[in-house]
Amino acid sequence: GRVIDDHIHEVKEMNFENSLKLFSLNAFNKLHPPEDEYWDLSMKAVVYASGIPLALKVLGSFLRSKTYNEWESALAKLKAIPKGDIQQEMGHKIVDEESIKNPGGRNRLWKSEEIQDILKNDKGTDAIETIFLDMTEDTDLCISSEAFRKMPNLRLLAFADNKASQRKKKKRTNETLSFPTDLELPNNLRYIQWDGCPLKSLTTSCWPTKLVELSMPYSNVEKLWDGEQSLPSLEIINLECSRRMIECPNLSGSPNLKLVKLTGCESLTHVHPSVFYLPKLESLFVYECKALKSLSSEYCSPSLQAIVAYNCPNLQEFSVPILGDHSGFHLHLRSTALKTLPSSIFHLKDLRGFSFPISESLMDLPINFAFQITLSDPIEHKYDTSSTFHRVLPSPVFQSVVRLVLDNCRSLTEIPDSISLLSSLQHLNVYSCTNVITLSESLKCLPRLEVLNIFQCHMLQLIPVLPPSLKRLRVWDCDLLKTVLSTISEPPRKDEATFLFLNCNNLDEDSCSIILKDAILRTELGVKETEFENQEEEEELPEVDRDCFAYFSEICYLLPVRGSNIHDLFDVHSVEAHSLTVELPQDSNLVGFLFFIVLSEEEWSDIEEQTWYDVIDFLGFGCECNLETSWGEKVHAESLSLLQWHWDQLYHHVDIKSDHALLWYDEKCCKKIMEPIRGTEGKGINEEKGSTGNNNANLTLEFFAGVLNKLDAVIQECGIHWIYQNVEEEEEGSRGRKSKRTNKEADEEDGSESNEQEESIPPNKKLKQSLLEPPLILEGEEVVEDMR
Repeated sequence: GRVIDDHIHEVKEMNFENSLKLFSLNAFNKLHPPEDEYWDLSMKAVVYASGIPLALKVLGSFLRSKTYNEWESALAKLKAIPKGDIQQEMGHKIVDEESIKNPGGRNRLWKSEEIQDILKNDKGTDAIETIFLDMTEDTDLCISSEAFRKMPNLRLLAFADNKASQRKKKKRTNETLSFPTDLELPNNLRYIQWDGCPLKSLTTSCWPTKLVELSMPYSNVEKLWDGEQSLPSLEIINLECSRRMIECPNLSGSPNLKLVKLTGCESLTHVHPSVFYLPKLESLFVYECKALKSLSSEYCSPSLQAIVAYNCPNLQEFSVPILGDHSGFHLHLRSTALKTLPSSIFHLKDLRGFSFPISESLMDLPINFAFQITLSDPIEHKYDTSSTFHRVLPSPVFQSVVRLVLDNCRSLTEIPDSISLLSSLQHLNVYSCTNVITLSESLKCLPRLEVLNIFQCHMLQLIPVLPPSLKRLRVWDCDLLKTVLSTISEPPRKDEATFLFLNCNNLDEDSCSIILKDAILRTELGVKETEFENQEEEEELPEVDRDCFAYFSEICYLLPVRGSNIHDLFDVHSVEAHSLTVELPQDSNLVGFLFFIVLSEEEWSDIEEQTWYDVIDFLGFGCECNLETSWGEKVHAESLSLLQWHWDQLYHHVDIKSDHALLWYDEKCCKKIMEPIRGTEGKGINEEKGSTGNNNANLTLEFFAGVLNKLDAVIQECGIHWIYQNVEEEEEGSRGRKSKRTNKEADEEDGSESNEQEESIPPNKKLKQSLLEPPLILEGEEVVEDMR
């Protein structure tokens, strides 16, 4: 795994980003697909794999070195498989159909009945390299003492149970376990996974010396081995949420160990000192170890880059001598019993992430101490936390902070005005601060703020005017939020924008209208500026923005449906199906379109939780576009977007509690569709050919939305909004800015529009015209710059 800010992202977490990396490593031997025709195919392959690690590995390996046509053929076969059956069908359908009558002759086994038969009755062979048993259903498991001796080439052994976390203390009622006392595992084993192992200890006489990863989360294991065990190849050991684990093993015999994960081991009171001496150790995770009392050592390996020990309410001592050259270190000690800062950290500088309870001792930390600071309530509330927070914000340590996270600060009732002093702040995350009622109006004074995330702040009622630098605003599960004054404090720039209001079901209609105006305005301005400016290279997701993963769409808005104003925004609208066909306007000023769907609460609630890696954590959506012109040209383009919320390694379920409108703009998709329509040099096809209107073009749109393996599940209605180009150059001397004026504005200025003409404009046209006017002028606010 590797550390990013406050998170450790491991392959088996399988969010979309890591799924793409795992697939690419197996398909292309690099972290990302090539930016050519294989890019779109890779996206589809990852979606079909639904986050299943084995499926991603098998599919990537199968497609390696194959031609474009072979890729398309294989993915077409996948598309024919029902999405719900994609788990253990993928490999069976397109990869491994050999030895149907003799499962022991295959190199990969995943069918439960076959695996049980082979393990119980000694039917293994030297052909078997992978055993992947789905333990989600009640499974009788009986292993012969000779079973693995006949599988010398076995490299991966996985008893996988994605529901182990739900069972915890529960026992399987129908499960029979039979293990020999002298079980020997093949020495070629590289990977062992056993989710929810019910055994107190493994009765293997010899661990495989080639073992690279040992993963036994949610197990009943109390200890792994006595003394020192020689595992020279071991890199990862994961005993996450093994609640009965009372002893951290001696790891001196694993010099290549990089990650030790003991998260949620509630009975663990200390960590074996050998851990801190491992020469290649990068990360130690002991958060949510409720009984952990101390982390202490006389030495700290120079390779160590992260100690994550938050939510350990009995942790009273931290005395690990972190070296001064640990630039980029992660140290997370919030929600612990620590009352003062450990003396061993004052010499540190340039930490990547640091977390601690709100305390006056924070004032003693130097400038440039940490890129990100996360604060929590102290365990003991003996003083006014709000006042303390207000006092420490002006201190040197916060002057250079780029990310500030308030995590479960339930004693805070407000975000103080002194937050405006954080001139370097780019990202603010307010998470589960349940008593905060309003945010400070001084937020608009933060010159570099790009990302604001507000999660589960159930008492929040108002969001004030925000700075023009803001690119991403995500507000999630804020039940009482009623008022959003504006998403911008001045006309927006052409930029990416993700503005999401998920389950803020108390929003009033005025606030929803403000949000919708912003969505249309950003899209209109963005497309027009692109027409007249050189297209810059695509900018990667900013490093400060890791709490929500938005993929593809340049502009994306999500908000609850309030009233009928949402429907007036769209030129084409369907409430009967997920698709629509429309004739494109024959207008040379047409430059693109904004997608629109309504997600149904009722249909979303019918989606069952998936069995693999919580794919319901994803909100996947998009549209397949097919253009057919009267002059015989056909164009296909697809827009695909994914949204996922996560925090501290927890990927939160996207639970839609009311009907929500989703709007997005996909520049790449629009350009591909509009290219044959606009003709050469930006001219409309009719204008270019001197036609009188006989060149028609029909656009068919097929929308999809839902979780990854039910992407057609939740659409209630759909539509699009046409985007037109209306740009006039300003007179010389006006700083080179372009003027954006609607036809209505121009006519009004010329005095050429009569009252009768105005009354003849359809209501929906009037609304669209009003959306292009300058943002709402709020009481006590001045418009920074007139749109004209």
